[in-house]
Amino acid sequence: MERERIFSFEGTPVKFGAGASEEAGWELRRLGATRVLLVTDPGVAALGHPERVAAQIHAEGIEVVLFDRARVEPTDASMEEAAAFARDQAVDGFVSVGGGSAMDTAKVANLLTAHPAPLMDYVNAPVGGGRTPPGPLLPHLAIPTTSGTGSEATTVAVLDLPALGICRGMQMLNVACGGTIDQHVPDRLGGDVLHREVPGTYSEHGVEIIAGTLAARNRSLLARRRQGRR
Repeated sequence: MERERIFSFEGTPVKFGAGASEEAGWELRRLGATRVLLVTDPGVAALGHPERVAAQIHAEGIEVVLFDRARVEPTDASMEEAAAFARDQAVDGFVSVGGGSAMDTAKVANLLTAHPAPLMDYVNAPVGGGRTPPGPLLPHLAIPTTSGTGSEATTVAVLDLPALGICRGMQMLNVACGGTIDQHVPDRLGGDVLHREVPGTYSEHGVEIIAGTLAARNRSLLARRRQGRR
């Protein structure tokens, strides 16, 4: 049987370097945004990073509306709340500051703002409808504050569905994110990368049974490394 042997890959543009987030306003203006929703979670908001980013965006003449209620390990309900807020605020762009949960929340809010439909229509089949976005999304500038999820460079969002007791993904082929990272990411956050390789580690309602075993093994290896053992 003849098999497909050729494929194409188009990566998300990423801007990397010390002080890269200081160009957030310039990037959004280049993308044509005039009023953006800045999505973050309460913990990151308390550190002051979103406030600093918002000030830099304001300096370029772009309005910023803050949504600091992104849920760590977002659910369908928390993402729908963010999307409803975005539509009410009539934004034409998104900025996410935080980890994968904030970035994924912004992605879904963007999707449901640009192409309104029931959230489950876009959740991957067979749980959801597996619908592909019918057109481009609004500009989204993703600014990670940690390493591990890689959400700033993917077109995927992950959410918990508590009513079903599972964790599912959404593929958003038309999403366009520009990732930035401020200064350097400490080497010690490499542990986050290891844990994020198995989504079930952090998901309250994940169904990856094997992931639990792998996560326990990962934690054991990290503990041994901290103690100087191999």
